[in-house]
Amino acid sequence: MSPAKSKSKSPGHEPPTPPLSPRSQGSEKLSALDGKNDTTSVKGDASLDTQPVSTAQVGSSTASDRAGAPDFLASMSLQSLLGKVVDALGEIFEKEALLREAKANAEKIIAMKAELEAREIERERRIDEVKEQLRAQVEKHVQEIMTTQAADLIKGMVSQNLKKRVADELASESQIPETLKARIKETQPTLVNMQVDLYNREAKRYHGTIRSHKDKDPLRPPLRPAKSLSAESPSTSAAAAQKAIPPTPISARTNSGSNQEMEVEPPTPSPLFPSNMRALMRLKLEDARRITAEYNWPVIPEESEGGIGDGGGESREHYINTIMSHSGIPFKLPTSPQRHTRRPTIITCLSPSNTRSPMW
Repeated sequence: MSPAKSKSKSPGHEPPTPPLSPRSQGSEKLSALDGKNDTTSVKGDASLDTQPVSTAQVGSSTASDRAGAPDFLASMSLQSLLGKVVDALGEIFEKEALLREAKANAEKIIAMKAELEAREIERERRIDEVKEQLRAQVEKHVQEIMTTQAADLIKGMVSQNLKKRVADELASESQIPETLKARIKETQPTLVNMQVDLYNREAKRYHGTIRSHKDKDPLRPPLRPAKSLSAESPSTSAAAAQKAIPPTPISARTNSGSNQEMEVEPPTPSPLFPSNMRALMRLKLEDARRITAEYNWPVIPEESEGGIGDGGGESREHYINTIMSHSGIPFKLPTSPQRHTRRPTIITCLSPSNTRSPMW
């Protein structure tokens, strides 16, 4: 072999490959260990194909790789540890944010709970006040009602007992002397007549206030004279007693005994007596005559142009004038001899002072 050929084939004139850094060496070593060193092996094959590698270079590369492996492993461990620390710090920060939000919500809940408790206490206080007011009002109302009812009940019981005792005392024949009974029987008609006279005088006074014969105000029928019960049946006397006027204290004492001791019929008004002035002006002759007879009123003589008693008979107007005169009504119907052919339409008014009866 010639020296030129040996010179061309000798690789001593090419620069050596620089050594890899420790990090690259560690990566290549780890990838070789894990089976992931494809790229490194390809580069190695290419370098082997392009240029030859000396034994010294291979030895130095292996030595440097062995020296950088612990550093690489330490850095990888530190990196892994730092990653775990970062992850732990992230979790801590997330938990801290959640806890901060939960704490704020808890504080809001506590504040709302305290406010609700305060409102509940205030509401219960108001309810208690309303209950007390209602209780006081109900007690007062019930007390007033019970007081009124008790007073009415006591009053009714006392009145009933008093009436019963008085009735028992009056009904007891042993308590009333015979002389007093006889005196009561003698004075009873007089008392009844006095009541009738008093009532009729009051009716006359009322009728004296009438100012128009067309007035619709009701009239007060006077009471008829009292009659004896000796010739009447008990049923008739009972019916008359129901229509009688309310008894006075004197009549109540005289009539408190049995009905058999009553000697007079309770006075009643005539059912034929007109109810108002219009009905009085339209009264028929027969009804007017019956009213005059029931009350035992003396017929006033009829006046005419020739003087009293020259009227030639009795007329409807004549009886109506008699009724108005005895009842105290201050009106008078004119009469004339031609009363059968023509009825008078003119009504004259008398002075109320002439028809009023004095009160005694």
